[in-house]
Amino acid sequence: MTTPSTPHLNRTLDHRPQTSQNYIVRFIEYKRAAEHREYLKSRVPSDGWDWIERNNAAQKYPTDFGLVGLKTP
Repeated sequence: MTTPSTPHLNRTLDHRPQTSQNYIVRFIEYKRAAEHREYLKSRVPSDGWDWIERNNAAQKYPTDFGLVGLKTP
């Protein structure tokens, strides 16, 4: 009887296509996340990236960063 090995499992997972890379975008001022998102949308063409909503207790406070996902081919 053989059991699957971890390298085989990892090799299988590595073949899944990656659709995006996530990045932190820093801003100079503290503002609501929605304001930063709108600023970024107005300055960077929206094809190729998505704003990642952070659903946590801190979302009600101003922030100086946002998370974006850059789409990969």
